[in-house]
Amino acid sequence: VKMVEESEKAEELSSGREANWPAVLFFIHIHLLSLYGIWVLFYEVQWLTCLLCVTTGAHRLWAHRSYEASTGLRIVLMLFQTLVGQGSIYDWVQYHRFHHAHFGTNLDPYDYTKGFLYAHMLTRLRKLSPKQEKLKEAIDMSDLESDSVVMFQKKLYWLLYGVFFLLLPLNAPLEYWDDSVWGTVFVVGFLRYAIVLHASWLVESAIYFGCSTTFIRVYAALGLATNLRTVDTKTIQTTMAQMVKTKRPLQDCLEEAMKEQVLPEDHFLR
Repeated sequence: VKMVEESEKAEELSSGREANWPAVLFFIHIHLLSLYGIWVLFYEVQWLTCLLCVTTGAHRLWAHRSYEASTGLRIVLMLFQTLVGQGSIYDWVQYHRFHHAHFGTNLDPYDYTKGFLYAHMLTRLRKLSPKQEKLKEAIDMSDLESDSVVMFQKKLYWLLYGVFFLLLPLNAPLEYWDDSVWGTVFVVGFLRYAIVLHASWLVESAIYFGCSTTFIRVYAALGLATNLRTVDTKTIQTTMAQMVKTKRPLQDCLEEAMKEQVLPEDHFLR
């Protein structure tokens, strides 16, 4: 009965989200202008113009701590994350951890039970409810607050955004590849932004976005990443057995089993 009451309260609180009209208008303009960018792509720009891609850093490295990265790699990933234009790493990770803390419930801002379209985009057109905002602010961010690279970006985000998201991408095609102004603005500007946004949104809406692990293995092979966190079959079996035996939560049993896990040093290359 108590669980039902709590569920009803959570549903009542989370269903009161208001439309975020600045976000609605912003995404409408980005997508409409990117459509013209598709036409420009074929008729006004050179094929040497390339679109920038989504980084794996904010999700795998900073949000889930699935591996450790060298300072140099963290700086590069921070700059690439700035190119996405989704806010600072700190804000992105806080929102993503809040999503996982309430995964699949009415308090989850990306609640996949409401459908792919909702999780992918519609949720971004609404503000968080007061209850959700309070829970988000309670997320533990102490690890990122001790990361100098993350806090540097957080402090100077809008300056970095102007340089790496706007100035450099737009300047390169104009100065080095002799592209037209319109081609650069609509392809490297609007079309690139729309593609990068949708690619990065798949992290939440597609639930699992496994291709980024390939890049992490490359980082490790180059000596830029260490302590890759993974689980072998035996550890999974041990975890499930402990859950049944002790009735403890999955996360607790998994963390305990992973302490006894022994993997080859080059497991990330297999």
